[in-house]
Amino acid sequence: MSGRAPKKKPGEVDPALLTEPLLSDSDLGLLDRGLFLFNEGRYWDAHEAWEELWHRRTEESRIFFQGIIQIAAAFHLLHRPGRRHGALGNFRKAEENLRLFPSRFLGFDVTGLLAMIDAGRSMAVADNREAPAPHGGLPPRITRHLPGSAG
Repeated sequence: MSGRAPKKKPGEVDPALLTEPLLSDSDLGLLDRGLFLFNEGRYWDAHEAWEELWHRRTEESRIFFQGIIQIAAAFHLLHRPGRRHGALGNFRKAEENLRLFPSRFLGFDVTGLLAMIDAGRSMAVADNREAPAPHGGLPPRITRHLPGSAG
């Protein structure tokens, strides 16, 4: 048996327990590394960094990390020929997970993440477009604002 917390679906999560966890310096390093990698268009690498963080967490709010992992997986698949269906599935799961959270969580603009999901979904269903390059056009960017920081 694994020592990891069980993976939960959004309907299995107690919303009253979705509080911001205290993150260690190591956890924050993984969170920030994932942000950097995502914003560089290295979606799979971001997914891996955030997944390591997600596996460390046991609290109910770990589903937030699952949501951002799914966004990274969706954009990774979106840029692969023939993988749009998988991208759409990941966008759907990410939205279901992130809708559980307030508009700001751990410094993330959750409303902005949901808008990013909508934009990604639109890209995935566009029949007349080739898969966009990671830095083609306006690549998605995730920002994290901490209390007392500008922005």
